[in-house]
Amino acid sequence: MQWRYFALLCCAMRGYASQSEWNRYLQRPGVEHEEFAQRYAENAMTDLRRSGAVPFDRKMDGDTLLAEGLSLEDFQPEPESG
Repeated sequence: MQWRYFALLCCAMRGYASQSEWNRYLQRPGVEHEEFAQRYAENAMTDLRRSGAVPFDRKMDGDTLLAEGLSLEDFQPEPESG
């Protein structure tokens, strides 16, 4: 359910948070919510890197991820096509 709060915050920040728009968003399949969150995060990181606010690469702590029962593959960027 955390994605709902994330999506609401994103929509509110962009001025899209009217009740009817929010209700339409919530009726979409969960997969679309996850895709939105992923796109938003990728776009935000691109903007932050471009502006110099995030000048460093991501540091992965594989041992901690595995200890938490998470899969390392879920945290690797997808290869760029092209």
